[in-house]
This record gives sequence, structure tokens and C-alpha cells, in this order.
Amino acid sequence: MKKVLVAVDGSAPSEKALEYALEDSKKLDSQLTILRVVISLPHGRKYPKEALKEEIENAEEYLEELKDKAEGGGVKANTKVLTGSNAAAEIVRFAKEEDYNEIVVGGRGKLGLRPSP
Repeated sequence: MKKVLVAVDGSAPSEKALEYALEDSKKLDSQLTILRVVISLPHGRKYPKEALKEEIENAEEYLEELKDKAEGGGVKANTKVLTGSNAAAEIVRFAKEEDYNEIVVGGRGKLGLRPSP
């Protein structure tokens, strides 16, 4: 079975990425994982333990809402919250470790990246 990973952060571009991942997963009958990376070292400082715990809990609640939306649309989904100082590195590391076939992320168009064909 194909495995699709979509990384979300609550932004409009990540919500669009989720919509794309839902359509793609449904079309291909894939397993979808909705991922949120909580940055544990904001601005080079360490989060206080309680603040990090609260951020993780908020992320879990947000992902459960998105999972319900996915499953309501007929897509098998699960969720994962990671912590780290670099979201992109955490996404790639997790995708490699778990052998995902596809990674979907939203972009703001500032880096000149284009969607793959």
C-alpha cells in the first residue's frame, strides 16, 4: 500500500496541501499520515517544559480534527506529532525512517519551487 505523508502547521498553504493529500490518498487508496512538527527551540532558546507540553497537546488536538475530516471523506488516516529545531529536517527524517512514498507540504511561493508534474 502506498504511504502518503502530509505536513501541516495551520497555515493556509498547509491546509491546501492537506486537501491535495486527501484527494491523492483517496484516488490511490493510500494510507495517509498527517504530521505536525512542533519547534522545540524557538529563536535559539529552549522552550520551558510546560510550554512545550502545551504546544504538543495543541498539535495533537489539531491533528485529530484533521484526521476526523480525512476519515469522514473516506481516507484512512493517522497522525504524528514530532518535536525538533528544524521542521524540514524532521519531516524528511521521519519519511525516510517510515518509508513513505510521497511527502506533501504547502508552500508560500517565496522559494521559487514548483509543483512536481
